[in-house]
Amino acid sequence: MHSFLYRVLLFLLLIATFIQSKSWGERFMPPLMQKQADEILLKNNSEMLLDVMQVRTDTCAKFQPDR
Repeated sequence: MHSFLYRVLLFLLLIATFIQSKSWGERFMPPLMQKQADEILLKNNSEMLLDVMQVRTDTCAKFQPDR
């Protein structure tokens, strides 16, 4: 019984360590894959921002035709 409680305590400590770590990706991905994932994320965010800016420009042009 005592060893069972000890194992459960170690398991909970392991889970707490994973939760506390910065990200799951840093722990399980090689650095090159992490770099590629960051570049893809940055590219997607940039494209999304450009889309939002285009929609704002179109909306402004629609409601303010004199400019």
